[in-house]
Amino acid sequence: MIPKHDARQELFHLAMFGHLHFQSLWAGIELGIFELLHARGPLGLDEIAAATGLAIQPAKMVMANLVALDTVERTGERFDLNEVSRRFLLQSSPDSVVAVMRWQALIVYPGVQDYVRALRDNRNTGLERFPGPGRTLYERLAANPQLEQVFQEAMAGMPSNRFLPEVLPLQGHEHLCDCGGGAGRNAVALCRKHPALRVTIFDQPTVCRKAQERVAAEGLADRIDTHAGNFLQDPFPPGMDAVLYSHIGSIFSPQTNVSVFRRACAALPPGGRLFIFNMVPRDDHSGPLSVTCGSVYFHALATGEGFMHSVPEYEAMLREAGFGRTECIRPLPVEHALVIGIK
Repeated sequence: MIPKHDARQELFHLAMFGHLHFQSLWAGIELGIFELLHARGPLGLDEIAAATGLAIQPAKMVMANLVALDTVERTGERFDLNEVSRRFLLQSSPDSVVAVMRWQALIVYPGVQDYVRALRDNRNTGLERFPGPGRTLYERLAANPQLEQVFQEAMAGMPSNRFLPEVLPLQGHEHLCDCGGGAGRNAVALCRKHPALRVTIFDQPTVCRKAQERVAAEGLADRIDTHAGNFLQDPFPPGMDAVLYSHIGSIFSPQTNVSVFRRACAALPPGGRLFIFNMVPRDDHSGPLSVTCGSVYFHALATGEGFMHSVPEYEAMLREAGFGRTECIRPLPVEHALVIGIK
């Protein structure tokens, strides 16, 4: 008797052949198949082949995989989008993950190929695939404007950005420092949410220039400023009463985070708060898989020291850095938590 294909087997299959599934999905994006079906679908295989420039056999292959991945519906001999692809795989959708997929395809996939060597050497060996100065991916991206743009668009497209302004308790705060604030998506959203708030984006010079362009286009140059530098070592901007550490904590080791938190604590006034907004695993690190697998990227490529820290670990870091009290807001969507240090 053939054993039933249970959920554990399915997970094992996804892990074993995940690279093939991803490449199939990326092919649908890169070849414009989802956008094509959105504009003209439903279409037959010959129409898809002609529009994408593929021979019939490759077209048949990629469409079979997209159907198996449940991102395309097949009715008879014609193909069309389904609810999943309309929501996540179209550029125009508010829930689009196309930019995140592009970051995975062009940066993450090449960088994590040497994960075993990264574990053995205890360093981010994947960085060798990205030429340029610096010991972290973020420094190397500054020397590669095209890939830096891919990265910034992916960070701006993270689904969690949409609910951050709703959960961040900024009442009573006047000046927020956004560490690693990128091109300013969160800064703009937070200023729209809180009309009296000022935000300073603390990031690398190349990123700050992109932020300045976006802020000017949004008409918020009088409320959003940039502070070019390295928040790991450079002074924090003066006059701040809150710090946002969004999707930064998992990039670095506890020791590095504590160093940043200690300097932030010293720069904040009494009652000032540091907000850590991040995906977090269960307290015992038993999952979920969607969170724990992120450590591969941070260790093998980003910095060689990153890890998906838990809420108790962040709380311990904040206390060690000098914050007298901590609070936590969880659970939040997509496995996030907001950990708060109060001076």
